[in-house]
Amino acid sequence: MHLETDRLIIRDWNPRSRGDVMGAFAMYSDPEVLRYFPMNKIVTSMKEMRENLKKNVEKNAKYPPGQGFWAVEEKAEKRIIGAALLKPLPDNQMNLTADIEVGWHLRRDAWGKGFATEFARALLQYGFEDLKLPEIYALISPENQPSVKVAERLNMKPLGMSEKYVGLKAELFRTTTAEWQQ
Repeated sequence: MHLETDRLIIRDWNPRSRGDVMGAFAMYSDPEVLRYFPMNKIVTSMKEMRENLKKNVEKNAKYPPGQGFWAVEEKAEKRIIGAALLKPLPDNQMNLTADIEVGWHLRRDAWGKGFATEFARALLQYGFEDLKLPEIYALISPENQPSVKVAERLNMKPLGMSEKYVGLKAELFRTTTAEWQQ
């Protein structure tokens, strides 16, 4: 995977890269970042983070081509500021469904700068134009108002609360190819 926006690069994780591991650790060791992600446990060491990245690279190989969980690098600073998702949503038994999720995670020092909207928009464009997906979902904790606002800026439509995925009750948003093209 390699996508670029004006300020960002979305690319594969490299678990052997100290910069990738440190950037991911800055996100996933921060309880405030993970507050709305109950499925993610706080990472407590660089070694654990490296192992998690290795597992995520292995998981990417099991997703349909062009889908996965990737690093988001800020071009100007050449540092990891987030993670991007475009992958199948798991059902409540953690079996992958045909429903595709767009998602965004950011380090706390990258919040409020428009990065999530920027790279999520690039992922939607990629999903609709390159992968020819008919619709894309976002699953967001209703308390996570910054992420709700990102979904709204992306013109994703709220579908209400759902307990259909990953054993969580969350707000479901969706956009379709036709809505994207408007």
